[in-house]
Amino acid sequence: MCTLFFRHKPDDEYPLAVLSNRDEAYDRPSGDWDWRGPGRDWFAPVDLEAGGTWIGLNRRGVVAALTNIFPGREDMGFRSRGALVTDLLQLERTANAPAVMARFFSNHSYNNFNLLVADPVTAFIFSWAGEELETFDLRPGVYQVNNILFDGIEQPNPGISNERWLEREAGRLTEHPMVCRHGDGYGTRCSHKLLVHTDGLERSKVWHLEGHPCEERFQQVLGKPGG
Repeated sequence: MCTLFFRHKPDDEYPLAVLSNRDEAYDRPSGDWDWRGPGRDWFAPVDLEAGGTWIGLNRRGVVAALTNIFPGREDMGFRSRGALVTDLLQLERTANAPAVMARFFSNHSYNNFNLLVADPVTAFIFSWAGEELETFDLRPGVYQVNNILFDGIEQPNPGISNERWLEREAGRLTEHPMVCRHGDGYGTRCSHKLLVHTDGLERSKVWHLEGHPCEERFQQVLGKPGG
């Protein structure tokens, strides 16, 4: 995944709102959004080549989402970054994420990434480029994450609900050429919209779009349409 737009508004009915594009080789196999994990405790797509996923949310309202960092190392012997996402989707609460990440990094090596981990109360972005794992404890606000080291800069934050923000900002996923990418064999594979309810997964909403967001339409895959 190469672009994330994220808004954290703890006092909202939907404290977390995420817009994302995944950039990947067009022929890399993946599976649809579904209930996954040992107890089917999280909802996510799956990378069928390396395992793991690039985005998901669990029943307790924890969201994890990944972007690569380019240029960067591509060591095939390192542990899959997508496995980090599924590991973090087992958290009861995001406040535990820094300790969990420290444990992973004491046992494994990873290629470069930015990783968002958030719940209705707390949000972190972890940024790794091979030297030091940077941890950003985010204030409520709007953030953009791309394929470069995360800079921690807040974006303009309008005084509207997260539901309205998601609707208003979804068009940013179609921006050419840096967000919606068209390439020969590689580009934007799919897009996602997430609204995480304060009560967790059961009342949250997810939309998926397969292909380029400038050409296709979102389909709701979690939650009641209009509900």
